[in-house]
Amino acid sequence: MFPNKISARSWPLFAAVMIMVTALSVTIVGITYEHKKQSLYQAANDQLAMLAAAVATALEDGSYDEIPLLFDEWGHYLQNTVSLELTTEMGFELGSFQRASPSKHLLTLERSLSYGYRGKAHLKHTVDTSSLQQQLEQTVAAVFTAYLIVLLFGAYLVNSVRQREKETAKLAELSDELNKRNNQLSAEHALLQAVIDSIPDPVYFKSPDGSYKGANRAFCEFHGVDHDALAGKKDSDLFDDSASQQRETRDVNIIMDHATEQAQEQCEDSEGNTKVIDSLRTPYYDEQQRLLGMIGIQRDITRLREYQDELKSMAYHDPLTGLPNRRYLVDRMHSDMAAARRNGFQLAVCAIDLDGFKPINDLYGHDTGDKVIIAFARRLQTLLREEDTVARWGGDEFTVLLRDAGSPNKRVQMIERIMEALRSPFDMGEISVQLSASIGITLYPDDDHDADTLLRHADQAMYQAKQNGKNTYTFFDPEQNRAAHAQATFSTRLAEAIDNNELRILYHPQINMLNGHLHGCEALVRWQHPKEGLLSPSQFLPQVENHPLGIDLDWWVLEQAMLQISAWSKTTAAIRFVSVNIAAITLQQNDFVPRLQTLLSRYPVAKGRLQLEIIETSALADIAQVTQTINRCLELQVSFAIDDFGTGYSSLTYLRRLPAQVLKIDRSFVGDMLRDEDDSKIVEGILRMGEAFDRQVIAEGVETINHGVALLRLGCVYGQGFGIARPMPADQLLKWMDSYRLPTEWTKMAPTQSRIHGTSRVL
Repeated sequence: MFPNKISARSWPLFAAVMIMVTALSVTIVGITYEHKKQSLYQAANDQLAMLAAAVATALEDGSYDEIPLLFDEWGHYLQNTVSLELTTEMGFELGSFQRASPSKHLLTLERSLSYGYRGKAHLKHTVDTSSLQQQLEQTVAAVFTAYLIVLLFGAYLVNSVRQREKETAKLAELSDELNKRNNQLSAEHALLQAVIDSIPDPVYFKSPDGSYKGANRAFCEFHGVDHDALAGKKDSDLFDDSASQQRETRDVNIIMDHATEQAQEQCEDSEGNTKVIDSLRTPYYDEQQRLLGMIGIQRDITRLREYQDELKSMAYHDPLTGLPNRRYLVDRMHSDMAAARRNGFQLAVCAIDLDGFKPINDLYGHDTGDKVIIAFARRLQTLLREEDTVARWGGDEFTVLLRDAGSPNKRVQMIERIMEALRSPFDMGEISVQLSASIGITLYPDDDHDADTLLRHADQAMYQAKQNGKNTYTFFDPEQNRAAHAQATFSTRLAEAIDNNELRILYHPQINMLNGHLHGCEALVRWQHPKEGLLSPSQFLPQVENHPLGIDLDWWVLEQAMLQISAWSKTTAAIRFVSVNIAAITLQQNDFVPRLQTLLSRYPVAKGRLQLEIIETSALADIAQVTQTINRCLELQVSFAIDDFGTGYSSLTYLRRLPAQVLKIDRSFVGDMLRDEDDSKIVEGILRMGEAFDRQVIAEGVETINHGVALLRLGCVYGQGFGIARPMPADQLLKWMDSYRLPTEWTKMAPTQSRIHGTSRVL
């Protein structure tokens, strides 16, 4: 208990105490020594006094002989007496006693005696004080030993206290640190618990033996478990036998295999509702990779599974009619196609499109339109067998799969029954809607392609039914499809030919058949095919008629012609104009005039020297738009000619409405006019109309001299044809101009032609 009473300031206090003890010990030793020395001195002095009295008596009595005996007696009596001497004043020894003593510690007492008249004597008493010195040394040694023991013990005590103080301080520091750490751990645990509790998914922790170590609030609420009572519980304490056995089996597998497992399972919540749970279980370890237990995370995916089912239904079904959609249909087609191959029956893929449905939406609104679509879908379903499939493709388009449609007659009867049923009015309450449908059908495996191709072929057949007048059905024609595919392939090859500079421009002269002067020339495109040689326009132009590639080809020819006009303008060649054929689809593009204006700005010399030819029948699609386009081109100094005039059924309309300056008589009339009087009359009629409407007329198909003679007799001055020259490259045209000689048969006709047709327009 004593050391505990020593404070932390023990060393200074201990030093002060030891100094006091040292001083006190020295003082006590000194006092004791002095006291004993004084006692010894007093005893020796008393002895000396007694001896002096005895000696004095003997001296007074004159008993000098007794003195030595007296000294021996007293010397032996006094144990510490070293010597006794008695001498006279004159130095005569009266008596002595001498004892041998090696001690250096001697005390000498002297006393003077007077023995009357006899004189005086000097008594000297020497005492051995070595015992006193020895006692002093022993006392000092004892005191020093005690002091040393006290010093060492005190130092030990102080050092022990000091060490204990340090240890206590260390323990206090460690205790504070531990308290801080415990507080921190408590705070972290509280934070971790709060974080885990904030997780909406159930989370739990287990020991390797399967007992619960903890869980979050969501787990306890989901399973109806008391959080405070959860620790140490096992699944068998919380769940029924079946559920707990399944959980324990999975936990054992995870602990034994050290593996993570994720699985979907069903379980009941605290209210007894069956839930679909996405469960994740994984072992966890300490820093030394020692297994601490298992963590489990559960997620209630019941609503997600319901949403997935809804999305799956939405993904495979049309939301308006509830019918299967395209995705479901394609999957079903794969199954039906496999069955058709396996069992040897035909699968009919039918594309159905309502005729005239848009006016219903426009007239009655989209709500009524949706009701019509729903009624149509229901009626269509009632017409089909259980093994058949009907799907809504989108809008007013439907697709029907007829499994094992049977013989061709049976298929036709089924299709006609569907069409007849769809023609019956749809009662929409206040209104009644009459509908019809166009149906396209393709048969598998006759049409041996994949599902997407079959659907596309059925669509193509349906569009063909639309073009055939609607309210009918059409079977897909593979030959027609192959032709369309061939056209697409050909168009691609022609596009490559344009890019590879395989096309050539030839120029066909147009002359004045009276004087042989070059009037102009027509730019004709040819294809220098690397394998098939030079191809005429009839071998490739029909393939791109009404095709976007035909537009690109027209613009390519136009630019090449303008480029050639610019080249000729730098020579002395007297070429008045170059005529270029333009397809109706090109002319009716909204950007035709701006594009033409751009080209003319690049080749300004082409203004006034460029003529565009349009086929008479091609302009019938929108004569008002064509008229407007021609007028805008005339403002750009580009003239127009109507090609193949006379082949259409509205020539008078053309003459009246189209502001074209030139009429070109079709070669078919010119070629047969020598043997067919009707064709000759047609040519003459065209010439008279040209005069009446102040149009220049050029005859195509002048193949022989006689054709020229016949044309000149009718008053046609300008001609073009093989009888004059064949189409030629630009560099040969100038040479041809220098070498060409007009046939004498035509030159002879000049005076007659002028006399007969004095009003003929000769430019």
